[in-house]
This record gives sequence, C-alpha cells and structure tokens, in this order.
Amino acid sequence: MNSMKPNFLLFLLVAHSFDLHGQGTFIVDQQSSRLLDAASNLQYQPIGQFFTPATSSLNTVVLELSLLQTANVSVYVNVRSSTFDGSIIASSLPTLIQSTSPLPATFSFATDVSLQPGSQYFLQALVLSGGQARWWESFGPYSGGAEIYNGHVVPYSALWFQEGITIVPEPSALWLSMAGAGGMVFWRKRLGSRL
Repeated sequence: MNSMKPNFLLFLLVAHSFDLHGQGTFIVDQQSSRLLDAASNLQYQPIGQFFTPATSSLNTVVLELSLLQTANVSVYVNVRSSTFDGSIIASSLPTLIQSTSPLPATFSFATDVSLQPGSQYFLQALVLSGGQARWWESFGPYSGGAEIYNGHVVPYSALWFQEGITIVPEPSALWLSMAGAGGMVFWRKRLGSRL
C-alpha cells in the first residue's frame, strides 16, 4: 500500500504538468464597445464587423452570441479580406452556442492568420448547424470599421467582438525537471524491487 502513494503523487505531478500546457493568455488587438444594446440574427447574411488590426496576426476571435431559440447552435467565423464578400483568408473551428443569454463565444483558428496592420478585414459569423443565433451589438460605432447587416452598412452601431492572439506557454523548466526526477525515482524503485 505504501508503494502506491508515491506512484499516485507522481501521476498527479505529471498530469498537472500536461494541464499547464493547455492554458493560455489572450492578448486583445482590437475590440468594439462592451455595452450591449441589441442583437442581429445570423440568418440575415452577410452579417459581420469590419476591423482594422494593429498587429500582423490573429488566432482567436471572441463574439458576444446567444441563441434565438433553445436548440444548440454550432457557429464558425470567417475572416475575409477587404470587403464583406472578399476572399476568405481563414475559417475558425466551430463553437457550440448553448445559451439564450448573451455570452462571449471564443473561436480558435488552427494556425495563426496573417494580417496586414492598418488594412481592413471582415469578421463573418455563420451557423454551421442547429437553430438560429444572434450576434450582440452596441449603439455606438467602432472606429476601425463598420457593421454589416443583411449586406448593408449600419453606421450607428458595432457588433461586439475581440480579436487577437492567444499565447499558450510551454511547461516551465521546473515542471519538466520535477517530472523527469519523478520518473527516475519510479524507474529506480522498479529496478530495486527486481534485484
């Protein structure tokens, strides 16, 4: 029974070091106002928000979304160049929307999306499957670009968004050293029991 306790502690140490790898820090480049006044239905395409990045890439977009009905909806985001019908330069992985209340929905991209700082791009949210969803907006323009709803410019409001980079840190040298030392202790104990 006593030999099981160190093995369990070693397992927890190694498992925690893998857990640390999955956490990251989101660095916001651009965002619109956080005040939520109304919502636009995603079925009226094209719908989206122009933005003007100050950095050369993004890998994360956050939108304030909610369900129109109670059925879950899978949504993804296209990043388009120049115009709302411009070429798609990247599509996010889908995210499941599960609440009728507005909540931030995070969209990740498989690789960093290259951007030209100072140029305009268009974020377009699309329903992949399920019911209908809404994108929340604030009455007050975003200086880096206009809202588009049903193909028309909406000059007096902006859809809520954030775009930027999520940085995932590598495990620290301390954690790697501890995991290696724990593995050596475990290996040494196993060899000792066979002698």
